[in-house]
Amino acid sequence: MKANAMSLVVVAGMSAFSAHAAPLPGAPVTVVGTAAGTARASNRSSGCPGYIVDENDYEFSLDMARSSLRLRTESSKDLVLVVQLPDGSYRCDDDNGGNGQPLIEITSPQLGTYRVWVGVWNIGVVADYRLIMSSDT
Repeated sequence: MKANAMSLVVVAGMSAFSAHAAPLPGAPVTVVGTAAGTARASNRSSGCPGYIVDENDYEFSLDMARSSLRLRTESSKDLVLVVQLPDGSYRCDDDNGGNGQPLIEITSPQLGTYRVWVGVWNIGVVADYRLIMSSDT
């Protein structure tokens, strides 16, 4: 079950499939969604806490070299973020963004397609959130 409908957005070398996003070039891509999940996040990324849905919530393609890529959330609930990189490896975070929010920063990100899951710390929790994706040139 997909949590969000997808549409194409292009922002300064980053193509993002997202639910609601119309940023200006060079600005972060912000999407709004609702997180829930019954699948253990550790099924995707070993040692990752929390629960996600089986199918990724978002996909975006990085088609220009960047020095960094940053994904973070804002929510009133404790969230988990899982990102699959183009090479098939995973990154996961729970609280590096502070206040129970995940933050994933990738230096010299690979070109290609990224898959993103926004999940919850506890099974049965439903949480509205904002996912903010940005990159530096």
